[in-house]
Amino acid sequence: QLFRSKLSDSVVMFLLSAVVTIGVGLVTIGIVLLICIPFAIIGFIAYNASGWIPVIVVAGFNNPESVARDLAGDHYFVSNLGVKLDPSGKDGDGYISKLGKDGKILVKRFLPLVGKLNAPKGMAVIGHTLYVTDIDRIVGFDLKTRRTVFETSLAATKTKFLNDLAVVDSHTLLVSATDLGKLYKVALKHKDTFTQYAVLPGANGLYKDGSKWQAVSFGTGMKLNGGAGVITGSKAAHY
Repeated sequence: QLFRSKLSDSVVMFLLSAVVTIGVGLVTIGIVLLICIPFAIIGFIAYNASGWIPVIVVAGFNNPESVARDLAGDHYFVSNLGVKLDPSGKDGDGYISKLGKDGKILVKRFLPLVGKLNAPKGMAVIGHTLYVTDIDRIVGFDLKTRRTVFETSLAATKTKFLNDLAVVDSHTLLVSATDLGKLYKVALKHKDTFTQYAVLPGANGLYKDGSKWQAVSFGTGMKLNGGAGVITGSKAAHY
C-alpha cells in the first residue's frame, strides 16, 4: 500500500507538472501572437497601400553595369559597357539607358546625345546632372537637355578602371579606382582637380551611411578575399 501511495503521488506530481508546463507554453504562445499579429496586420495594410511591385526582369541591355535613380524617383538609368565586354577598352560603344518607374526601357541609348562613352560604370545624381565614370574620367550630363555639362580626367593617376561614384556634397564626388586600390575626392567646380581620400585594395562600391562611408572591395590577386567595411581616416577598417 505504501508503494501504491508513493506511485500515486508521483503520478499526481507528474500530471500537475505537465499541466503547468502546458499552461506556461500556451500563455507564451498567446503573448507572442498578441505581439506579432498587430505587426502582421500593419505590414499587410502597408503592402497593399504602397502597391509594391514584384521583381521583374528587364532585357535588352549590353553588359549593364550600374543603376541610378533621379532625385524625383521617376526614372532609372542603367550604364552599359557596350556590346563588347571590355571594361577598360576605349571603344566608344558604351551608353546609358533611361527606364520608367515600371522598369520599362524608355530610351535605350539615352546618353550620350553627342560624343561617346567607352565603358560607363558607376553613376551619381546631383540636382539634374547625372555623373558617370568612364575608365579614367568622369562625365556629367544634364538630364533635361542630355548635353554634356562636365568632364574631368583622372588619367594622371594611371587608372584604367574608375568604378563607383558617390555624392559627398553638392560640389564633390567620391570615386573608386579599382585597379589602383584607391578612393579619390573629385571637385566639381574645378576641372581635373582631385585628391586621394583613402587606400582600399580592389576598391569598388561606395555608400554613405549617415556620417560614415561604407565600401566594398574585390580584394587582390584575383582571389576570393574581398569584403565590406567602413572607411575611417585614410584606409579601410572593419573588413
